[in-house]
Amino acid sequence: MYRSTTRPILAAERALLDARVRHPIPKVSWASTAAWVALWSVGGVACMATLGRIDSGELGGVLAWSVRALLVIPALTCLFAVTALIASHISWARRYRQYRQEFLPCCAALLAGAQVEAKTVTATAVCAIAELTDEGNGYLFDIGGGELLFLAGERYRPIDDTMPWPSTEFDIVRAAADGSWIGVFSRGDVLEPSHTVALAECPEALLWAEEEERIEGAIEVGRVRFGGAAAVAAAQA
Repeated sequence: MYRSTTRPILAAERALLDARVRHPIPKVSWASTAAWVALWSVGGVACMATLGRIDSGELGGVLAWSVRALLVIPALTCLFAVTALIASHISWARRYRQYRQEFLPCCAALLAGAQVEAKTVTATAVCAIAELTDEGNGYLFDIGGGELLFLAGERYRPIDDTMPWPSTEFDIVRAAADGSWIGVFSRGDVLEPSHTVALAECPEALLWAEEEERIEGAIEVGRVRFGGAAAVAAAQA
């Protein structure tokens, strides 16, 4: 089932939003990130410099080739660590910026009595999307009536980590006034994915979906049956 309603914010939702305001997302510092990047970079440069000396013939013999083999792994580890640190910083900085610029102002209005638009979802089955498991949530929920609900992105997870996810029942909540994102409030039971499907097996419309999307189809034993390649309704409509 999928139902959209406009209503006042619920007491449980109000309490969770108030807790998010009182315990904000930590702000990441470029100074701290730069220090760790510099540390790993020094290690990587040292490994590469030693490898360069071996290649130039300054260091030779069987021992040198053994050292070369041992240095390749830490050099690659340093490179991976630097890349991961920068990517993590960018991700957390974006989340903090969204929290300050979008979430907090919207919360203030809601806690003052503004209305919310809640999309209530009741699902009987769910499957995971293989290519999206490392990029946040990527799921297809069977919502009955020959329809599936596609959810993808970091925002599609419960506002409270103690909530079950994926689950049999949840609300996707936005501010009614301007559609600002609030969060996912899960209150159902844990719904374990029945299996994993490749994004390439899904309708082409889902390849470019940025938010939730309703499409024709159903989850069957061991597979997903799609009723058509085109989305039948954008969930935000």
